[in-house]
Amino acid sequence: MTSLSSGNEDDADIARMDDQHQIIMMKFGALYEAVGRGERQASISALILDMFEFTLSHFADEEELITKTGYPRSQEHKDAQTRLYAQAVDSYREYMENPLVSPLEVLGFIKQWIEDHVLTMDTDYRDFMAAGENRPRDYRPSP
Repeated sequence: MTSLSSGNEDDADIARMDDQHQIIMMKFGALYEAVGRGERQASISALILDMFEFTLSHFADEEELITKTGYPRSQEHKDAQTRLYAQAVDSYREYMENPLVSPLEVLGFIKQWIEDHVLTMDTDYRDFMAAGENRPRDYRPSP
């Protein structure tokens, strides 16, 4: 992912979020490969839990950042993250408790989350931050 680099604090925050998104993608890649190799449930579970743990930390960093910058859709963003995480935990729990549930179902959910949240919703706050000092006082993000 390309990051901005004018040296201001917003640019550093954008780069930090970009780095975290890259880590999420790498963790997804490792999980995808493990499922493809047919690894045992315990191994896949450990990878999922590692990804979830990192994601919780990322969400906390992101929430702090969007609040600090005055992002106008911060509550909507936080609410979406809360819902996504709860859905992810439900998907994981079902995978662990029901032997008929394929790890592909959890993988599919995580892939959809990355596409919907990281590549769409997070792009909006990133654009807001990238505007930096040029942000209009009445900034209206794209819906």
